[in-house]
Amino acid sequence: MSLAIEEVKEIVEHLTEALDEMEHVMRTLEDAEVQKFADEREIEQLRRQLRQIHRREPPARQQSQSAPPPSRSDDDEEPEGAPS
Repeated sequence: MSLAIEEVKEIVEHLTEALDEMEHVMRTLEDAEVQKFADEREIEQLRRQLRQIHRREPPARQQSQSAPPPSRSDDDEEPEGAPS
C-alpha cells in the first residue's frame, strides 16, 4: 500500500511541475501578445506619420525624384538684370 502512495505522490509532483511550466508558458504568451499589439500600434502610427510627410512634400520635389529637370533652351533666356 505504501508503494502506491509513493507513486501517487510522485505523479502529483510531476503534474505540479508540469502545471508550473504551463503557467510560465502562458505568461510568456500573454506578454508576447501585449508586445504584439504595442508593436502593431507603433507601426500604424509610423505609417500615419509617413503619409503625412508625403502629403506635405511639394509636388516639384516629388517630380525631381522621378524625372530629371527639363533642359533650358535659348528661348527661355531671362531678361537682363533679372535675378537667377
